[in-house]
Amino acid sequence: MKKMGAMTLLCFWSIISFSQEMQDRDLVIEDYVITATLYHDNGTISQQGTYDLEGKPHGVWSSYDQSGNLTSTGLYKNGVKTGTWYVYNQSSLQEITYKDNRIAEVITWVENQRLVTDYK
Repeated sequence: MKKMGAMTLLCFWSIISFSQEMQDRDLVIEDYVITATLYHDNGTISQQGTYDLEGKPHGVWSSYDQSGNLTSTGLYKNGVKTGTWYVYNQSSLQEITYKDNRIAEVITWVENQRLVTDYK
């Protein structure tokens, strides 16, 4: 009987944990692209972007905080981050440049001044 109770508790816990990880989302298939919009718990947009029909991110993706402020934007090509991505926070902007699926350069800007450049 104890085993049955433990198994029931474990199943219930698994279902709750899984449902908390799921985000609300809208998916729209048009031509050869799937446009995705994911939402925070408060209903504001968390991420927006597109997938190819194989389910790989492809095209521009943007992320937002719970207040709706843009936090990052960049480009995927066939599931790989490419080009320069921009990451915003309240005090700085980071430009992260990807080359051959790796970070090639990171530039941090604070109040229109380059603060740090890091080459990989």
